[in-house]
Amino acid sequence: LHCNKKPYASQRYVVAARAALLQKARDEENLMRRLATMAAASHALRLGPVALRPAQVALETPLSVVIRDLRPVLPGHVVVAPKRRVERYAELTEAEGDDLAAAIRAAQQLTPAADAFNVALKDGTSAGQPVAHVHAHVVPRVKGDLAHNDEIYGLIDGWTPLDACGAPVTLDVPDDAARKPRSAEDMAAEAARYRRRGDPFPEPSNVTFGPFAVDASQVFFESGTCRALVNLKPLVAGHVLVVPKAVVPTLGEMDEELHRDLWRAARRVHAMITEEYGATGANVAVQDGIAAGQSVPHAHVHVLPRR
Repeated sequence: LHCNKKPYASQRYVVAARAALLQKARDEENLMRRLATMAAASHALRLGPVALRPAQVALETPLSVVIRDLRPVLPGHVVVAPKRRVERYAELTEAEGDDLAAAIRAAQQLTPAADAFNVALKDGTSAGQPVAHVHAHVVPRVKGDLAHNDEIYGLIDGWTPLDACGAPVTLDVPDDAARKPRSAEDMAAEAARYRRRGDPFPEPSNVTFGPFAVDASQVFFESGTCRALVNLKPLVAGHVLVVPKAVVPTLGEMDEELHRDLWRAARRVHAMITEEYGATGANVAVQDGIAAGQSVPHAHVHVLPRR
C-alpha cells in the first residue's frame, strides 16, 4: 500500500504544476493585453479631439493618416492629417509636409475610377478650419455628380468632424465669367512686392500656364521645378497660383519628385503670402481635373490668404 501512494502523490504534483503554469500563462497574456491596450490608447490616431476607430483608417504613411467615413460630403471623400497634432500648416516640419503630400497622393490612388479630385486645406479659423489640427480634404469627383460643380465648395465649407464647431466660414466663388481680368501693370506690381520676400532668381523665360504664355514680370517665386504666379482674376487680394514649370495636366500625372516639389513650393509661397498680408489663415486648394472645376489643363495649387 505504501508503494501505491507515491505515484498518486506524484500525479497530484504534476496536475498542480500544470495548473500553475496555465494560470501563469493566462496572467501573462492578460498583462500583455492590458499593455497593448494602454499603448494603443497612448498612440491612438486622432483628428483634433476626435478619436479614430480602426475601421476609419484607410491607410497610414510614416507621419500621416488617411481617414475614411468621417462625415463624407461625397462618396470616397477622405481626410488626410499629420499624426502629430499640429494646428497650422506653417507649423509642419519639412518631413511632415512632404509626408502629408505623399499621403494626399496615396489618398487619390484609393479611388482610381474618379474623373477628378478636389483637394482642399483650410488653414486657420479665418479660413474655416473646424478643428485645431491641420487636415486636407481629398474628394473624388465624377462628371455630373453635382447639379452645379461649384456646390463642392459649400459642401467642404460646411464639413465638420463634430456636431458643434460653430458656423462655417465660406468663400464666395463667382463664375469665372463674372470675374474681371486685371491689367498687366497691376499684376507686375503685385509680383514685385512678393518677390522681395523670397530668394532672388534669374529672370525666367518661356513661362507658360497651360496653353497660355505668361509675362515673366508676373512670376514672383521659383524653385528648380516650380514657380508661383500672380492671378489674372483673384478671388481675394493675394490669391496666387503655384505651378510646375513643366505642363503636367493633373497631380496624378506627376512623378513623385515633382509632386513633392510642388507641395514644397506651395508651403513656401503660403508662408510668403500670409506674411505679406498679415493673414491669420489661408485656403490651399487644387481643382485636379475638369470634373473638379479645373479650367486650365496645367496642375496648379491655389493659395488664398484669409483674415
